[in-house]
Amino acid sequence: TLIAGIRPAFQAGNLSPMVALEPVDSAAVQKSKRLTRLIFGIVITGIGLACITIATVSPDFGKEAAQFGLAFLGGMVSFIGVLMLLTWLVPYITRGIGKLIGKNSVTFQMAGENTWRNPARTGATGTALVLGITLVTMMIVGAKSVETSVLTEIDEKRPIDLIVSTEDNRPLTDAEITAINKTENVTQVAVTKALRVPAGDEADPMGNGYIQINEAADLSKVAHTDVATPPEGTVAVDGWLYDPDEGTKQFSAGDKSMTFAVQAAHTPNYTLSSKDFEAVRAMYGEEAVDSSVAFVRIKDGLSISQVLETRNNLMDKVQAPQIGGSALERAAMVLAIKSMLIATVVMLAVSVLVALVGVTNTLALSVVERRRENAMVRALGMTKGDLRRMITWETVLIAGVATVVGVAMGIGYGALGLHALPIGEATRHLVIPWDQVAVAALISFLAALLASIMPARLAAKASPVEALADVG
Repeated sequence: TLIAGIRPAFQAGNLSPMVALEPVDSAAVQKSKRLTRLIFGIVITGIGLACITIATVSPDFGKEAAQFGLAFLGGMVSFIGVLMLLTWLVPYITRGIGKLIGKNSVTFQMAGENTWRNPARTGATGTALVLGITLVTMMIVGAKSVETSVLTEIDEKRPIDLIVSTEDNRPLTDAEITAINKTENVTQVAVTKALRVPAGDEADPMGNGYIQINEAADLSKVAHTDVATPPEGTVAVDGWLYDPDEGTKQFSAGDKSMTFAVQAAHTPNYTLSSKDFEAVRAMYGEEAVDSSVAFVRIKDGLSISQVLETRNNLMDKVQAPQIGGSALERAAMVLAIKSMLIATVVMLAVSVLVALVGVTNTLALSVVERRRENAMVRALGMTKGDLRRMITWETVLIAGVATVVGVAMGIGYGALGLHALPIGEATRHLVIPWDQVAVAALISFLAALLASIMPARLAAKASPVEALADVG
């Protein structure tokens, strides 16, 4: 606000008294200023779009932070340019809509013409509304899209909420499995056999000296996405252990070995079909230690504290527990998204305040300038209700145009931000929560409409007698 007021203050201070006394063609001055703003708007928008284009055509777009920074800079610059263009464009749109729809309504047609009476003021008010609606819509679309994209990525890479096993190399007991099923917030449990064999030269990510092989099981009720069961002759390998350059996997025990084709999987460790699992178990003999794994599905939408509480409860139910899974990561991401949405609500409140102040000031000044004119149209037969409706229709035109433009721009910038995020090869899902967008747009629109009530009442107070006395 302070920066925005510096230029007008300097202009007023540099005006000499002699120049101030000279008559000024205000229409010509406004036209010149609007033309200058149009030219600057086109140039700035072009610079911003050029930055966005350079970023999006780069092979590193969506992978490198530098490209994200360039796209972000281009988005900001182009947004400023578009706002400058809208100060020039909005009055044309409102006037055109007034003429188009107002063919059968003199009140509506006059409302459209009134928005053209002071195009600079109309443009500034419309732009203020566009600014707020665009930011709110962008945040809503961006937050929901990022949430869906990240949670989908988690579901695909780590589809199990909690994975329970033991550190003391033994299967889970029946009592422990029953206790896991009865734990609060647990909805589904799938238990499968496992065996632990000496790691040897194999990758040992946990540093325990052994690798774990799981028997394939039906995980459809516990996984957040489809988990394929490996066919016979194939071993499913956890993404942490999977090497795309290795097409086969060999398990060795003494002078015996078994080789399997490899497929990437999103279940932990190594997974074999039931037949292959038993064959490998027999090959290792006494070297293998029987174990088991419980795959646990918990309630959706739990907070971080609830997930931690559930995890701690499970640890109390199992002796020497070892617990992994993606539930905590998912809850942390949901918390981050909710924090973004809280920021969106704050932004919406600010934009509503801007709408109230901006529209009220615009219409109040317009009513003051047209006080005698309003009284005259009253004298010519326009009722107080018609005059109030005319002022209200002015607001509807400005706020309606701003809402449509703001929503469209918000969706566009939200999509750009989503695809510019440096998250590598992760699949991006553009999600537009139309219900939330509609609520935000409706609140801004109704706020602008509410702001027109007092100016409309002020306009209706104009007395026809006062107008006739002034004319006489």
